[in-house]
Amino acid sequence: MPSPDEYQHLFPEPLKPRSKGVSLLFIGTNSLLFRDSKTAIFVDPYFTRPGPILGLQYFLKTVAPNQQIIHKALDRIGIAKANAVLLTHTHIDHALDAPDVAKLTGAKIFGSRSAVNVGKGGGVPEDFLCEVEIGKPYKIGTFRVTFFESEHLPFPKIVEPLINYKEEIDEPLVPPVRMAEFREGGTFKILIEHKLGSFLVSGGGLDTNPPPISATAISITIAGLALRSKEYREKLFRKSVIDTGAHRVFLTHWDDFGKPLDEPPDFLGRAHLVVDHFIEMAKSSEVELFLPPLWSETLLFPQGKRGIFQKIRDLFRR
Repeated sequence: MPSPDEYQHLFPEPLKPRSKGVSLLFIGTNSLLFRDSKTAIFVDPYFTRPGPILGLQYFLKTVAPNQQIIHKALDRIGIAKANAVLLTHTHIDHALDAPDVAKLTGAKIFGSRSAVNVGKGGGVPEDFLCEVEIGKPYKIGTFRVTFFESEHLPFPKIVEPLINYKEEIDEPLVPPVRMAEFREGGTFKILIEHKLGSFLVSGGGLDTNPPPISATAISITIAGLALRSKEYREKLFRKSVIDTGAHRVFLTHWDDFGKPLDEPPDFLGRAHLVVDHFIEMAKSSEVELFLPPLWSETLLFPQGKRGIFQKIRDLFRR
C-alpha cells in the first residue's frame, strides 16, 4: 500500500502567517474546522479514536470520549473558543467527541434529533443544542449554514446489523456505550456559506435525488468507496462535483481512523485506489483535486478575492 506522502502533489498549500480570509483545517476522518478572524465552526470532530477497526469486536467495544486526547487535540489546533459543531450524522467516527468539544469551546451543536441526543447524553445544555430543519439557513457568526438531506454510503449487507444503518438515537446517549449505539440518525450534506465563498460538506455517498445546490468548493468522504463500482464513483463525482459547479474538491475520510492522531496516518483500506480514480476524473473535468494531510490548514477563501461562482449566486439573490 502506498504512503499518503506519495500524494504530496495533491496536498493544498499550507496556511501562511498573517493570511486573511477563511481557512480550512483537516484533522482526519471527516473532521474539519472552518474559521476566519471572528468565527470558528467544527464539522464532525473526532479525536479519541478508541482502537483498531477489526471486525465484530470493534462494534461491540464499550467506549467513551477521552478527554485527555480531546484537550491535546484542541491545544494542537490552538483553539479555545468555537461557535458551532455541525454533525453530518451520528456514527461514532463523526459524533463521539462532539459533546466534549462543544463544552470545552462553548460551541453549539447543530444536527439531527440523534445529534441532539448525543449532546444531551454528553452533558451539553439544552440551549447549546439545535435540531436542524432541512433547508433552513442558520446564521453562525460570519457564516451561514444550511443542512440538506443526504444518504450514507451503503454498507455490505453483512455489516449493516452491526452499525445500525439508518436507525436513530431516540434517547440521550450517555457514555460509556457500545460503539454500535452510535446509530446513523440520518445523514446530511451541509452548505457552509461565507461572503468570500461557499463550501459543501459531504457526510455520505451518492444521493438518489440530490437537491439543487451550488458551491465553489466541496468535500467528498471516500471511506468505503473502494468497495463500490467504478460506475458508482463516476456518478457520485458527477452529481457531487459537476452538478454543484464546484471547481475545488477536497477528499476526506481517507485515513485509517483506528490509528491515534499522533501517529503517521495510513490510508483506510484501499482508499488510495479511490484517490487514483478521482485524479483521473478531476483531470477530465478541469477540477482542482486536493488530498489534505492531517493537521494541515489551508487558506480556503482569501480575503478580497471572491470567486465568480459566489458573485453569480449573489446576483440571483437580489
